[in-house]
Amino acid sequence: MFLKMHRKSRQFLGSLVSVTGLLALAVPGNALSSGLGAGSDTVRVKISEPPPTGKVILGLEDVLHLTLTNNPRIGSADSAVRAQQGRMLQAGLLPNPSLSLDLENIGISGADFADEDLQASFLIGQRIELGGQRGLRKQVEHHQTRLARSDYEKVRLTIITETTIAFAEALAQQILLQLAQEQTRIAQELLKAVQLQVFNGAVSSAEVPRAEVEVSLQQIETVSRSRSLRAAFRRLASMWGENSFTYSRLRGTFNSSQPLASLETFIGLLGTSFKEERLKIEIDRAQSVIALEDSRRIPDIELGMGPKYFTGSDIWGLQMGVEFSLPIFDRNQGRRLEARAEFDTIRDAGRDERMRAYRDLIRSYENMSIAHHEAETLSDIVIPQARKAYMAMRRAHREGAIELTSVLDAQRSLFLLESRLVEAKKAYQISLARTNLVVGGPATRDLKEEK
Repeated sequence: MFLKMHRKSRQFLGSLVSVTGLLALAVPGNALSSGLGAGSDTVRVKISEPPPTGKVILGLEDVLHLTLTNNPRIGSADSAVRAQQGRMLQAGLLPNPSLSLDLENIGISGADFADEDLQASFLIGQRIELGGQRGLRKQVEHHQTRLARSDYEKVRLTIITETTIAFAEALAQQILLQLAQEQTRIAQELLKAVQLQVFNGAVSSAEVPRAEVEVSLQQIETVSRSRSLRAAFRRLASMWGENSFTYSRLRGTFNSSQPLASLETFIGLLGTSFKEERLKIEIDRAQSVIALEDSRRIPDIELGMGPKYFTGSDIWGLQMGVEFSLPIFDRNQGRRLEARAEFDTIRDAGRDERMRAYRDLIRSYENMSIAHHEAETLSDIVIPQARKAYMAMRRAHREGAIELTSVLDAQRSLFLLESRLVEAKKAYQISLARTNLVVGGPATRDLKEEK
């Protein structure tokens, strides 16, 4: 048997559907997009900005510009910050109200009811969080956003450090190639001088093969350094997403003449490092999570209010309702215990992180101080003495006082010392960059550019 609905009931329902449709159309369709745009504080990073045009020589600042504007890790970290800002926005929104309709006596099989028996009830409900969960959720997501921004700064500083190290390695290879080319030129000049001495009868012709061998060795060294430089250039270009280095050379010199800061100075910087700041944020967030989970032991209530229509007497009435759960079995005990355990985990992990950072700092500072001392000693004492000895050997050889082998040995020793100085300065620069990464400081301020 079909349900029977009378004419007056159908008219009432038709009016109700029309009103409901108008209410739905009145809701703005772009509420989400407008909410996301309001009050947003995102970190904007351009990812596809082209490299500087018209430049064939790159300094450190140019390389950092290329890397920071094209490295995808920067874009990924920026997207993570914006995603977290969306979660923070969502956490602060109020629960949507509910609209319910209740119709009674609209018809029943096998019986006829008069129109006067129809009753219609509208009820608008709103959930109220008595424990203040909305504010606490916003606080938790606020700390989570701070963590995302801290991660962004960590990624940025890490990329700067990696780029500085790659730049130092490429610059060192470029200087070593220049040294090899200079040594090749000197060896060729020495060969010509020996050939002239042989022609004049001042020395034996056996000196010529020795000089030719030295020229060949220096040419081999030059080719090897040239290949190493091309590889270092490709590694550097990969920092900004290129497969090849399209510039002619790098601009810069290693600066290791400044006094080395004390270990205590760097230890003092550990307290303000980004790792320490992140630990503080994680502790703040864990405490907020504890407060949020404690608040959830208080049940929410659902308040409802709306009109009720009686068709029999054609009058409207008012009805109210309250609904809430009884916290008898579930008082959020498990989540509260979990939040406190996570707080203890973060606190203990923070202590371990401080100890690890201290060990990393000791190791980096040790490498930095060794490289600084070696570079300083080579530059101020050893190399000037070796250069003076080499010039004296050349003068003695021209006068016929010594053999060519002594000159070649002095030349080779000077070249090795100059190469070792470049490697020491590079090691100092790399250690300084890594030390600055540990303490969260600037990692780019010890390479002096040549304009």
